[in-house]
Amino acid sequence: MTSSAPERFRRSWFWGVTPIIYCLEFIREYLMKRICNVQREIDRCHGPLTPTATSLFNQMKRQAQKHKCIFNRVKTQVTTHWGDQFIVNLDEKTCTCRHWEITGMLCSYAISAIWDKIKHGAKNVPELEHWVHPCYWLVTWA
Repeated sequence: MTSSAPERFRRSWFWGVTPIIYCLEFIREYLMKRICNVQREIDRCHGPLTPTATSLFNQMKRQAQKHKCIFNRVKTQVTTHWGDQFIVNLDEKTCTCRHWEITGMLCSYAISAIWDKIKHGAKNVPELEHWVHPCYWLVTWA
């Protein structure tokens, strides 16, 4: 008596003891509990970003304090740190370190460039959190 693995799987899993209605009910209850858990986490948060994004963002802010920003042109700024230079373009939301484009989270060089722009009197500059990709906002998950 030999049977292939797909046949055994089909017999034990697909035609198992549990009717499909019970499986669907379990999935529905699981999703309802998950939605409640996510909402509870959102209610505990302070600020517009998710908890993980907020902690990463605070680390980037601490690193950005060490950078020196040099005005290059109207749209770009050069940020230096330990002899390295990174060009930040705030209009295109890019940095030569590529962290901003890959993750959607501001890199420390971009934060330093935004702070420098505000320091030199730029108007209508949004808060730092608004430069972050919407997938990190709590509103997206609410």
